[in-house]
Amino acid sequence: MFTTSSSTNRDDFRVPERIAGYVPSQSNLFLIQAPTDAGTIYEAKLRQRVIIRPMNAYGLPNSILLNPGLPEENERFIKALGHTLQELSGAL
Repeated sequence: MFTTSSSTNRDDFRVPERIAGYVPSQSNLFLIQAPTDAGTIYEAKLRQRVIIRPMNAYGLPNSILLNPGLPEENERFIKALGHTLQELSGAL
């Protein structure tokens, strides 16, 4: 289900390096597999005013759903997610 390619074909959206994989999609949403609990990432991102959707309720505890935006919004998201994952890996 998940692929590990570093780039999607949708407007050159780059999947962050620490992400374990993503589900290729023809829609405007990405389902990405994170290396830790999606709920924890959601809480951290919410504090940074970056909204993602944890997919825990759908049986995917390490997956988040996101909607890419403008290139500058995507860059902000990637940097913020990388920072969060680095913080969380240090806390484990």
